Amino acid sequence: DSMSQESQKSAFKLMQALAFPVHVAGSVWKERSMCIDDRIRDIAQVEVAAYERLKSSIDAAWLKFLQFDEMTEELVQKVGHDFLSSSVSNVLPENNEHGTD
Repeated sequence: DSMSQESQKSAFKLMQALAFPVHVAGSVWKERSMCIDDRIRDIAQVEVAAYERLKSSIDAAWLKFLQFDEMTEELVQKVGHDFLSSSVSNVLPENNEHGTD
């Protein structure tokens, strides 16, 4: 049973890792959709619409494993760092013993 729990935790982490860059890209496009340059704004609005369609798609349940009300640069850095730290500690548990966590 602990093996299935580990498998579920790994699957959950994978879903979060897949969702993270999609949400970051969506956040970047949302920011760019307010640009004063028409070309950038127009492209960004198309990308934001695609991001919103992806989020509402029935096949995009994996995006809901990680959700943000608002993405700031600090939040992106913190979440990214936390993902890397937990992934490294899961793959190389000896790193935690040597204080490289």
